[in-house]
Amino acid sequence: MDTIEKLYSLISEEMNVSPEELERDTTWEELGADSVDLVEMLMAIENAFDLTISDSDAQKLRCLGDVEEYIEENAKN
Repeated sequence: MDTIEKLYSLISEEMNVSPEELERDTTWEELGADSVDLVEMLMAIENAFDLTISDSDAQKLRCLGDVEEYIEENAKN
């Protein structure tokens, strides 16, 4: 499973949406994520991809494409 498939699978499970509804330009707002959802989602992403996302970096992750690029650049596995 590549990064984007793994990410979409994780998000669809956490946010209760179909992976087919997700695209690179999908934003957290479009997913209906509130601040608690966002924190939980970022923690799940950190665990799934073995990385740490700083608060300042988290603020820059506005859409799924941003998250994918961050994972590609920073993941340890």
